[in-house]
Amino acid sequence: MTLIPNHRPEPVENITQLITFLVRERGLTEADLQRVVECQRAQELNLSEALLQLGMVTQADLVAARGLRTEPPAAAVGVASQSMLFVRDPFHPVSEQVRGLRTELLRRQPDKLHNRIAIVSANKGDGRSRLAAALAMACAQMDQATLLVDADLRMPTQHELFGLPRGPGLADTLERGVAPQVMGVQGLPKLAVLTAGKLVNNPLELLCSRPFADLLDSWRRSYRHVIVDTAAAERGADATAVASAAGGVLVLSRLDHSGLPACAELLKRLRGAQVSMLGSVVLKAAM
Repeated sequence: MTLIPNHRPEPVENITQLITFLVRERGLTEADLQRVVECQRAQELNLSEALLQLGMVTQADLVAARGLRTEPPAAAVGVASQSMLFVRDPFHPVSEQVRGLRTELLRRQPDKLHNRIAIVSANKGDGRSRLAAALAMACAQMDQATLLVDADLRMPTQHELFGLPRGPGLADTLERGVAPQVMGVQGLPKLAVLTAGKLVNNPLELLCSRPFADLLDSWRRSYRHVIVDTAAAERGADATAVASAAGGVLVLSRLDHSGLPACAELLKRLRGAQVSMLGSVVLKAAM
């Protein structure tokens, strides 16, 4: 069953974006669009409603189309927290190592077809979210469009690290189909951040869904780098689901903190998901 949303006018920019997506990605023809127009007139529907009524798109298609972005947003509302070493001391040896990590990942992912990286770790407190934030900032500093996605729908952190409102974010997009509200960061015009959004009761189901995979696919074409933060693997299978959708994964552990059995279990899950293991990072201290 396809859910037809309540009738409401659509902004012109949404219509243009949706048509562009459907023609380019789903192969809709001029004849198809004419049928849509006739359906709109006959039943007084907006574009999305008519497309759903005719069975030409799914809810996942609409979510993916709304996720298209060509550049980070102009409004820089976020401020990177001084609590992050990469911000507080950009020339610290650890900060330089983050840039070195960025360079190595670029070597292993040379083009936009392989530009989505999930940052995963076994335990909470490993430093996963801070590494994801630092790596995203390092990529944006190369003057390349970068999107940082907080896919930790259990204990999200990125909104705190960048002084952003928690939502609407990823969970709102996946659960209710609202357009993803990416936000900019002061001093980093090429960085965009999508927060986790509201707390939900079914994070794993949302992250295993077709709309999430479609969003990642649309972002691949819109950003040179897509860095995805995840929930600690000890909290469930969320990290594996995100890594599987992203395709590429960077595994993090922290010296004298990460548990060896938990790390071994995480690696087993990732191998089972057949993701591309881009490398591993061992932190000696908090970032």
